[in-house]
Amino acid sequence: SMEKYDPTIIGYEWDESNPRIQLEPRGERGYIELKAVKPK
Repeated sequence: SMEKYDPTIIGYEWDESNPRIQLEPRGERGYIELKAVKPK
C-alpha cells in the first residue's frame, strides 16, 4: 500500500502537485490507485 511505501529509497519523492488516479475496480482485484512521484 502507498502508506507503507517509501519512494526515497529509489531516489524519488511523492509529487503532491499531481492528482491520484484510480483504475476501475474489478471483482478479482478491487481497485488500483496510482500516485505521482518526482525525482529528488
